[in-house]
Amino acid sequence: MYLRLIPAHANLQRKKAIATYQQLLHSSDLQSHPCAYCEKVFVTPSYLISHLERRHPQHAPFAMPASAAGGSSHRARSEDAAAFRALQEDVVRLQDEVRLARQQVRGMWDVVARPGAT
Repeated sequence: MYLRLIPAHANLQRKKAIATYQQLLHSSDLQSHPCAYCEKVFVTPSYLISHLERRHPQHAPFAMPASAAGGSSHRARSEDAAAFRALQEDVVRLQDEVRLARQQVRGMWDVVARPGAT
């Protein structure tokens, strides 16, 4: 039986990496992109789009157009796919802006609706 011993400094590095990652996850400066269909949260819109395409294709708000999926020249398909991906990222960015605006409105509403607020 083969046992692999991990040096103590490797464990310390791993713990520091996990702590840094957790701190980034809970940071208010980090823009998050949550999946609407599961509990996952992504750092970039492109990761969210890839997740939606892989894990929730039946719920994806967009589908690959036929021209990007096949049927024309390779160059035209790759240009269509690139343009489509840019549009997907725009959709996710706009969804994030709407979510942020809703949060701001809720915050203003809480201030206005709070008893004794002027």
